[in-house]
Amino acid sequence: MWRLVAAFVLSGYAVSTVLAFDVNSANSTSYQQPIDSTSLHTQIESDVALWVKKVWNNLVAYMQDGIPSNQSNSSNSNQTTSNLSNQKNTNNEIKQPLVRINFPESESTLLPVFEDIQNDAQKQNIELLASIGLFQGDGQGKFHPNNHVRCSDFVRVIVDLYRYQLGYSLDSDAWLTNKKLLDLKQPNTLLWKKLNTAKELWLLEWVDFIVRDQAITPLQVKKIINNALALHLSFGQSEKLEMIDTTKSVVTKSEMAKYLVEIFQMKFPQNNDVFSDISNHKDRSAITILAQLGVVAGRNGKFYPDNETHRSDGIIMIANSLLAKERKALVINDFYHLNTINDVTYFATYAPHLEYLLEHEIGTSLLNTTQSGSTFLPDAVLTMWEAYTLVAEAAGIKILNPDSWAATKPITRGELANLLVEAFEFNTQSVNESSNKETNSVQVAVANTEEISTEKKSLLVSILKDVINEL
Repeated sequence: MWRLVAAFVLSGYAVSTVLAFDVNSANSTSYQQPIDSTSLHTQIESDVALWVKKVWNNLVAYMQDGIPSNQSNSSNSNQTTSNLSNQKNTNNEIKQPLVRINFPESESTLLPVFEDIQNDAQKQNIELLASIGLFQGDGQGKFHPNNHVRCSDFVRVIVDLYRYQLGYSLDSDAWLTNKKLLDLKQPNTLLWKKLNTAKELWLLEWVDFIVRDQAITPLQVKKIINNALALHLSFGQSEKLEMIDTTKSVVTKSEMAKYLVEIFQMKFPQNNDVFSDISNHKDRSAITILAQLGVVAGRNGKFYPDNETHRSDGIIMIANSLLAKERKALVINDFYHLNTINDVTYFATYAPHLEYLLEHEIGTSLLNTTQSGSTFLPDAVLTMWEAYTLVAEAAGIKILNPDSWAATKPITRGELANLLVEAFEFNTQSVNESSNKETNSVQVAVANTEEISTEKKSLLVSILKDVINEL
């Protein structure tokens, strides 16, 4: 036993001697100074930091680019990268349908309440022009009726008033020119478009030089209004221009309200229409006919005639028009065609209408077919060309295609309503026939009820006679 212990100790001593000899010989040959504990600790920390930095860089590179390929496959990777870039460029060239957020339900101009006009003599006229959308106030509930009117503000109001008289919505830039007739900064803003429109309509002719932020004079107001009345004499009464006091140097906002209401004979819009936002719209008649036929229902009492039509809304209007023309109800047995459309659910409000049109081979041009199925994109904007194609298929007629510049232009809800009325030849007579049919059905039901009551009465009389005879 002791021999084994002695051998183990001797072998350990030999190994330690060899290791000690190597270290000493290495130090003696290299002539290096012994490294102290502090420098060795610093070197270890720097090496560890460098190693961690390399690991982090590799991790970031992996997250961004994936696993790096070998150098032998570099040509293949370059080719793949070029193919991907070409594919990306090709996809960018493809014109996808324009998808926009659904329009808000509180978009029409509401009657604002100005807290600083309660004692103003023109309170009613100010509220009248504000209800139309000509006056907005300062956005903080005040109108400042005694402030001077700036030149740019008055020209804007006149242009908007003229557009309102023509039936255009003041929330859009419809009927405004894109020409740069005036030397203005930021010519693409809505205000500059209105100023350029005033220049194009000759509203600023024979008017002294005006400056945007400068107060307008009563004489300039009189000349601009006179130019506006020269375009359409029926819009107002030119003899009332004499009420403008040209001896003053400025015009207040309260006085401007008085002049505009009395000269242009402004009145509060009537609320007798089926929708509150179509009273002065150019497509009012068509929208009213579709509403009376049950084709459109609007939202919250409004129709939003100048909003762009989404595919989902357009499908409903077109399907309902076809049903109204054929005097049929919407009945869907199954959703056979919707089974292959990935972005349409059975619970969508437009789903039955889409199934109905697809069953009649209408609207297939809106579907984008892929290997995994088809897509409809219900929130995409319906273009003029798409609307004309769908209406022509539904009405079974040929419609003259729109001009090339308007083919990709979105169609508004009012324009689609007018197109449907013309294509399906809807008119007030159609509405009367529909109402007469309902009235006739009611009369038939009443007649049947009367016949049944007569039969019951005769039966009761006979029973009474039998009872009396038995007694």
